[in-house]
Amino acid sequence: MLQLAAAAGLPVELRYPRPEEAVAADEVFITNSIDEIAPVLAIDEKAVAGGKPGKITILLQERLEALKQTI
Repeated sequence: MLQLAAAAGLPVELRYPRPEEAVAADEVFITNSIDEIAPVLAIDEKAVAGGKPGKITILLQERLEALKQTI
């Protein structure tokens, strides 16, 4: 995921966000080997990005799908 984001020209930083950062973020996603990239639509019952996947989440999902087609 870090490589996909960097290749898309997105700033990459690997760290744990503080809870207040996550709640205030424009968009949030989680990534793992099963769900791949999953948007976080709410934190503590508060909508993130209007309760919809954000542009960056969608971009990374699309790039991951394209990468998987080449394997």
